[in-house]
Amino acid sequence: MKKYADNLLQVMEGISARLTQLESRTRHLENSVDDLKVSVGNNHGNADGKMRQMENILRDVQTGVQDLKDKQSIVEAQNPI
Repeated sequence: MKKYADNLLQVMEGISARLTQLESRTRHLENSVDDLKVSVGNNHGNADGKMRQMENILRDVQTGVQDLKDKQSIVEAQNPI
């Protein structure tokens, strides 16, 4: 009977060790997921900022093109062919 009790105790200790290891790995995985969420949030914010910069640059280019068209129209009106 003692032999069975000792075997059962060994098995229970092994299970306990594996559960502890599983808890540790699960905690590590949760931390990694949290870090990933923060990273994705930061990247999303960075992408938004860069998109706004691109929109501003595009507006500046469009304004410049319109200015050139206006100047061309003035020159054409002053010098009829």
